[in-house]
Amino acid sequence: MQNLHVSIIGAGLGGLCLAQGLARAGIDFDVYERDARTDSRVQGYRLRIDASGQAALAHCLPPDLYALFQHSCSPHDRPGAMLDAQLRPLPQRASATWRLDDADAPPDRSAHRQTLREI
Repeated sequence: MQNLHVSIIGAGLGGLCLAQGLARAGIDFDVYERDARTDSRVQGYRLRIDASGQAALAHCLPPDLYALFQHSCSPHDRPGAMLDAQLRPLPQRASATWRLDDADAPPDRSAHRQTLREI
């Protein structure tokens, strides 16, 4: 049987998480990205990572990088508001979907996109 080698097209957060998971599993891969650097263009500021996303990151990232992810997230004691470019509330993105104190799952976290991409 031949060794498995994966080509990942795009070094966005999903492609980079896949690369980390493959590395952790000992699978060879290449990542192809048109941007010259991780900070070549602005790609948003923060994103919400729910319990499922946190579990996926814990599975894919080495423990030290997962700990860095956890420490780099913004703490939450209440949901944030979702606003458009004119600072009007976005009702279709209700902040009530944030989980803050669910005993069965870790609370949602707010991650800085650039930091997460660098991790």
